[in-house]
Formats: sequence, structure tokens, C-alpha cells
Amino acid sequence: MTDEGLVITGISKSFGGVRVLRDVSLRARPGAVTALIGPNGAGKTTLANIVSGFERPDAGRIDVSGHDLTRRGPDRRATAGLARTFQNLEIFTGLTVIDNVVMGAYGRGGAGLLSAVVGLPRARRADRRARAAAEELLDRFGLTALADAPVESLPFGQAKLVELARVLALEPRVVVLDEPVAGLPAESVRAVGEQVTRMAGAGAAVLLIEHNMRLVMEISDHIAVLDHGELLMEGEPAEVRADPRVIEAYLGPDADRIAPRRES
Repeated sequence: MTDEGLVITGISKSFGGVRVLRDVSLRARPGAVTALIGPNGAGKTTLANIVSGFERPDAGRIDVSGHDLTRRGPDRRATAGLARTFQNLEIFTGLTVIDNVVMGAYGRGGAGLLSAVVGLPRARRADRRARAAAEELLDRFGLTALADAPVESLPFGQAKLVELARVLALEPRVVVLDEPVAGLPAESVRAVGEQVTRMAGAGAAVLLIEHNMRLVMEISDHIAVLDHGELLMEGEPAEVRADPRVIEAYLGPDADRIAPRRES
């Protein structure tokens, strides 16, 4: 079976009679960053919740790596290789920085937490592998010196990097990033951009939901634009930046100052 990445087909969703999404179809391909942009209220987070199994669509289909997971919950989607970050920080308080990242590595380690508690040999081997993977990720994010710090003691920007490192530790085949750089200083934005690009380079299908248009234009291979719950247009960054509909609905007068990476 060919890995198609993430395929979203004909998704519609209403809440209390209010149509939030209408017949939305798009694809995030393996090895590429696909950005989903649009004004607040366009339906981006609702679509992310449907993709990750936290909401059920009224119509349409979600395929992850060739499997129809439309009626499956978040756990089944995680097993299929889908990972997600959230707008609000999602970390395990009460654990250290490295233990937060180890939790992600355990998600793909195969031994399971129960085996780890019992102390079976298989679990001990998995624990060593998980910690080694976590240490490598902390090094990549410049967090090695904070490995043993309580994660709740970190400033917001560093805690967001820990969350992303935990997602990377899962080695997902499809990853949904919901505003991963919101509230981050410039140096952290660059670090996140580098890791998202590296994730796609390793073969993952990345769906990036983000308002930082400089980052979107710099790292995206393909961009889809939502407006009032409908797909306004999609294309390469230069096409999207130049489209009058996108300028009117979202980019506004700043469009000329946002340079796609592939623009000559």
C-alpha cells in the first residue's frame, strides 16, 4: 500500500446549526510541509480536531497513511502514526524536561508503560532507547542543560520546544502542528522551523496551521487557504501570496513584504 500521507476528503461540520466547515478537501503529502492558513474563525482548528479524532465530521473522510480513520478515535490514529500539537501548551507537569520527551519515545517503543513499571527486560531495553532518543532531541533543541528541570519551571517558549520534541520522539508519519510558534521569541521560531523542515525531510507528512506568515512562506511546500469554512485556494507559496482573494481575505497590505523561499 502506497503511503498517501494525510488525505482529507469532503469534510463538513456544523455546531448548533452554524456551518463551520463546508466540503473541505486537501492533502498533506509525505516529505512535505503543507500549511493551512486563514483568518481567525475560518475553521482551521476544527479541521485539526477532526483530523486528530477529537471531533467527528458531519460528512467526509479522513485517511492517514492509506487507512480510513474517519470513525476512529485519537488512540487509533496515534497507532496509525498521527501526532498532534495544540494551540494551548500540552506538557506533563510534575515530570522533568527529559521525562516529557521520553514519554513520546515510549509511544513508539513497543514495550508499553505497564511493562516499564514491572521492570521486564524488554522494557528496560526500550527505556534505554527512549532516553537516548530523548537526549538527542534535547540536544537538537538546545535543551540539554535543562534536561532534569521540572518542565513547569520553564518559560513558555522553552516549554513549547519540549512539546514539539515529544511529538518528534514519536517519529510520526503524519503530524498536525496547530500554531506551534505562537508566543515564541524569534530564536525559538527559527528552531521550530528548522525541526519542522527536518521532520518533513525524514518523510513525515506535515500539516502546519500557523499565523506567522514569514515562517509559513519560508518552510512550506504547499499552502491551503481556508475562509469562512471553505477552501478558498491552494498552491505553492508564491501563488498563494500573489492571489488577490488571499490578499483580501487574509494577508492584506503586508503581502508584498512576505517572500516565499522559492521566489526568485
